[in-house]
Amino acid sequence: MPDPQPKWFVGTAVNKLDPKGRLFLPVRMRPLLAGTLYLTRHMDGCLRLFTEEVFSAEAERQRGLLRGGVGDRDSVRVLAPATEVCVLDGQGRLAVPPQLRLLAGLQPDGQVVVAGMIDFVELWSEEGFAEMEARASGI
Repeated sequence: MPDPQPKWFVGTAVNKLDPKGRLFLPVRMRPLLAGTLYLTRHMDGCLRLFTEEVFSAEAERQRGLLRGGVGDRDSVRVLAPATEVCVLDGQGRLAVPPQLRLLAGLQPDGQVVVAGMIDFVELWSEEGFAEMEARASGI
């Protein structure tokens, strides 16, 4: 029986960021990552990778915030300038720009946790992911 095509980003993998800042994404996630992608920072200390469809919905939500108060506009100011448009290369690697690696604490030759978050993917340093899991589980 063939492997089913995934509909959601689920599961976790740990892959090494190569010296050029490229990251192999899990094979099981790649069918959902065809085409234009958006890589951005998140306030929790990770990076988020969105498909064009999901990012478009988020961009519309953020656009609505521009009509709100200063705090709402500031959240857009944090997101939009720190977003990069990208695609996977022929080997399924994502090139993570240096400024985004710095924001998420990702080091060349370091391990990166790739976590499926239903409709997007998060990229974490191993330390950041462990801290988040401890915080989330109340440890």
